[in-house]
Amino acid sequence: MTRDHLTTRRGTTLIEMLISVVLLGILASVATPALRRAAAPPAGDAFTAVAESLDVAIASGRTITLQLLVESRPAFATVYSDGSVVADSAIHVDRLTARRNDAP
Repeated sequence: MTRDHLTTRRGTTLIEMLISVVLLGILASVATPALRRAAAPPAGDAFTAVAESLDVAIASGRTITLQLLVESRPAFATVYSDGSVVADSAIHVDRLTARRNDAP
């Protein structure tokens, strides 16, 4: 055998490096929007107040009525101990599931 066949290959080729960079770019483009959606809601978010009150209402067995400011206007929500919520349309909450409802 000749000496060329016995040598081991070291390093990477330019094509291998380009493929790695492209794959990292694709992963970053997928992960960035997912991380942005995971951001915490603002402190004065009306839906967050309703969600926190829902936990308290279910645990205590009492009805809770909230008066909130949504876009500088008062809005009301009533959270029942059975988990249902009756709220103004400005709060965007589904009555039976108490989940965010952004549909118009």
